[in-house]
Amino acid sequence: MFLRFLLAFYVPLSLAWGTTTIRSPSGINVSNDTPTPHNVSTVAHTEYIIFASDDQTENGNIRDYLARELPSDRRKEYGFPRLGVEFWLVNMTLNEFREFVAENPAITIVENAPAVEPQNFASSSKTIPTGNSSFQAINARICQERAPADLLFLSWAPRKQLVDQVCYARDVYPYNRVKLYIVDGGIHAAHPDFFYNRVSWAYAPGALPTQTDDSEAWHGTCVASKAAGWEYGSSKRLDMGVIKVGMNSADHIYAFNFILDELRSRPRSEAQRNVVIAYPFTSLIAFSPRAELMNVFWSKIHWTLKEIRAQNAVIVVPAGNSAARSPRSDTMPSLMRTRWGLPLVVVGAVDARGIQLPTSQVLDQDTVWAPGDVLCANPTSGFVGNSGTSFSVGIVAGFVAAHLSTLATPYPASSEDIVLKINRFYSWKRDARGPKVIWNQLDGSRLTAPLNVLNPSIPSSGKVETE
Repeated sequence: MFLRFLLAFYVPLSLAWGTTTIRSPSGINVSNDTPTPHNVSTVAHTEYIIFASDDQTENGNIRDYLARELPSDRRKEYGFPRLGVEFWLVNMTLNEFREFVAENPAITIVENAPAVEPQNFASSSKTIPTGNSSFQAINARICQERAPADLLFLSWAPRKQLVDQVCYARDVYPYNRVKLYIVDGGIHAAHPDFFYNRVSWAYAPGALPTQTDDSEAWHGTCVASKAAGWEYGSSKRLDMGVIKVGMNSADHIYAFNFILDELRSRPRSEAQRNVVIAYPFTSLIAFSPRAELMNVFWSKIHWTLKEIRAQNAVIVVPAGNSAARSPRSDTMPSLMRTRWGLPLVVVGAVDARGIQLPTSQVLDQDTVWAPGDVLCANPTSGFVGNSGTSFSVGIVAGFVAAHLSTLATPYPASSEDIVLKINRFYSWKRDARGPKVIWNQLDGSRLTAPLNVLNPSIPSSGKVETE
């Protein structure tokens, strides 16, 4: 009875999969005997993640065991130069799994099942300006005329009307001061929106090693274009690292371990370089305190994100699109901020008036708000309308990256209260019924204004570098 009670809270790693047996960190064996769409036998293979131990002798024992018991095509070790071995992916029969657990009772092993979902909805049918922008340089700022409406929103200054925004105004900045990581199913690298970015790739175990977008409905392409696309992005030119992942647990653990290892391996010349991470996913279902204690996947992700944050990286995640279920965010990773004190930038979505989208959740009073109905790059039609907090994450990630690239940003990436500073320096309430929404402190209603009027809040100082 007790085991069935525990099982009720352990769904994220077993949803839509066959019989799932896990070994929790506390050493409790949990079995799910619920009927499944496919028959599980003692000869069928299931993919599992075996997590490495802190004890290197123990890891050596695991390595020897797997080499002895499994052929090479059913086991693979994953590790990193600075972190060492992190996990093994293995394909085991049920009997092989039982034998492994019996011989290695202290080792954590879980099925490599889906654990996350992207935070987007189907393509929008709303009328959204199609772009075809032109760019005009004014006093070391850039005005993007005929920009998508969601970008016009970002330079919509106080006491002005959105209809008066003739351009998306933005600063000119050096692109190589910040690296932006996109953790998603890839991007369509051949799309013109990415021609001005310097893009590097890394591939999680379950991802195809191609420079393409394999996510559903090209989710990754849309998120990346909202962050750094030349036509559709809040930023325009960045050093972008694409970590291509599938939907399984191991891929997402791998992605953050890759980023952490890369940050720890940076040469001294790049140690002060700012890093922003866009992670537009949430856990599959709402979390309860009991599930939090048991869930191996999110515990691993939390530990790695904490170490990444210690490298002064800014991590941007969605508040979630499940307001019909709960107005407040009830999924990971956003709950890591309120439960575990991890200073994530949690993003909610507003509509074209600046009012919270009815689908968007909110974490707390420090949620950062950005447009959620967006126009973004699409590999089949050139552009597409989308909606969801995933794309608000892209906008905010590019927005923060752009400001961390400037010479006089009011908040360093290392600020413990970086979320409060973003809301203090870069947001205002567009509609009395809505929250304060990000603003880049520029005025897109004036194409030919003097610099001190175009940018009234931040004095001009220092040398401005061109892109």
